[in-house]
Amino acid sequence: MLLSDLGLIVYMLFPPINMVDKFLSRFLLLNVNYGLLVCPYWPSQPYFSALLDLLIDDPVLISASMVVDAYLLPHSVSEFLVCVISSSSVLRKEFLQRLQPVSCEASTLGPSVLTYEAGSSLSIGVLHGRLISAHCL
Repeated sequence: MLLSDLGLIVYMLFPPINMVDKFLSRFLLLNVNYGLLVCPYWPSQPYFSALLDLLIDDPVLISASMVVDAYLLPHSVSEFLVCVISSSSVLRKEFLQRLQPVSCEASTLGPSVLTYEAGSSLSIGVLHGRLISAHCL
């Protein structure tokens, strides 16, 4: 079933790296219900916590080996995150309720560099005491 059959408008965004924060702000301002955002996986970037707050489903982490440019050369960004996002607070709360709670100690840990295998899950952050994991490709 296509999303258009359900009367839904879905925005797919792949903004330039330096514009991710502005896209997220604009997304909220326009009150967009559904969006698919592909952006670099950089937990240290200022936009990352805002991105986690907009999630309505588990993100997908695309490894560097799967990303190439138009000349089939590896992309300069090592990993990308594919995120289903929404400005709807109801959808975001429903997603948070499905996530596993974490202890106080785990919620104070910063992002770490880990190796992972395709098909596995990787913890990418904590939001409101809940652990967010990404599916790895």
